[in-house]
Amino acid sequence: MSVPQIRMQSQSAKISIQSTPSAQTIEQPKADMEIHQENAKLTMRTTPSQLTIDQSQAWADMNLKSVLRYISDEAQNGSQACLENIAQTSQEGDELMRIENGRGALIAQAERNSEPPQYDYNIGFIPSNFSVKVHFQPGQVNIDAQSQNVDINTQIHKPFINYRPGNVEIGLRQKANLQVDFVNIQ
Repeated sequence: MSVPQIRMQSQSAKISIQSTPSAQTIEQPKADMEIHQENAKLTMRTTPSQLTIDQSQAWADMNLKSVLRYISDEAQNGSQACLENIAQTSQEGDELMRIENGRGALIAQAERNSEPPQYDYNIGFIPSNFSVKVHFQPGQVNIDAQSQNVDINTQIHKPFINYRPGNVEIGLRQKANLQVDFVNIQ
């Protein structure tokens, strides 16, 4: 015995999708830039330093004097010696005038004047301490700087944009199909 049957055969639909991706390129040219600045104004004022070294006293201590100083010193020494001699002569005259004090005044004067004077001996070519005088006056530097303005000019350029759109194609690759068969139908 055959039983009637319905046979169904189906086939799904199939879709095909094809896509082309989009592409985009952007090129940005560099901007043109100009920078202009004038030189700063710089003013410098200096006062020179001064170094003064006075070694005239050291030279004088070593008896190496200038002619004018030598003459001046010797004139002063001569004047002083003259005054001392006048004082000594006056004193001796006063001693002789007082004869009532005895005759010993003339003998004492003869003894004093017969002996040579006592001199102090020392090395004469070594200058005395601190005979060289040093004076230093430092200099000064005044700096005045005036900056100038900066001019900046910038010119930008538009970017180059290239765009290719993408594409999507959708199609039916296989249609849906349904087959229905009846078997053993009498």
